[in-house]
Formats: sequence, C-alpha cells, structure tokens
Amino acid sequence: MNDACRLALAILSLLNGVFFASNIYVFGRRTAAIRMHSDLAPDASAAMANMKVSICFLTGCGYVAAALGLFLHRYAWCLAGWIGAVLFLGLYAVELILWARTHRGTIYGFCVFGGLSTLIGAASLWAWLGRN
Repeated sequence: MNDACRLALAILSLLNGVFFASNIYVFGRRTAAIRMHSDLAPDASAAMANMKVSICFLTGCGYVAAALGLFLHRYAWCLAGWIGAVLFLGLYAVELILWARTHRGTIYGFCVFGGLSTLIGAASLWAWLGRN
C-alpha cells in the first residue's frame, strides 16, 4: 500500500471511528438513540437501540486502533478494524432483515455507513494480511 493511500485510509478510519465511538452517551436512552440513529425504526426496542449504540462504540474503537496501526506501521492492530467492520455489517444485516421494507432510513444508512465500513474493513484486512 503506497503512503498516500495508507494515509488517506488511516484518516478516514480515524474520523469514522471517532464519529462512531462518540455516540456512547445515548446508551440506555432508547428515544435518544433512535433520534441519533435514523436507520433504527421508530418502534425499535430498547435492547436493539442499546445493541446499536454498543456495536457502534466497539466498531469505532476498532477503527481508531486500525487507523493508529496504519499511522504507526503496526499492522497487527489493523485486525481490529476488520473485526469492527464485521460486527457493524452484521448488525446492519439484522436491521435490513427487520426493517428494510418498512423503514427506508435503514437502506440509506446501510448505503452510506455500510459502504464506509466495507471499505475500512477491507483495507484493514488487506493491511493486516499483507504486513504480518
């Protein structure tokens, strides 16, 4: 991976990771979590809202670790980015199964954040496999 690509992916991963991890303050507050995450259906349960907030937080931590791994050339840390992406995309799969027909925000959220997570996860896995 050339330096410009590595730096761009590290910045993207860091920004997305901080954005994801910063939503932890709505943990335990169903209505605040549904307002924050427009991809959650209005009738989402408290458990689903808390799971979304928790997985976003863990994913964000993984993306920050992957970004630091790319910045510091510690490519073993990039595995955390791939694990975070798998967790996040798995949650989106559940959301799509539950609400894709009735809540279009789920599809739009998947297109934006699922696409970013796929990119970050693939780059993290590629860096981890290629550098270890």
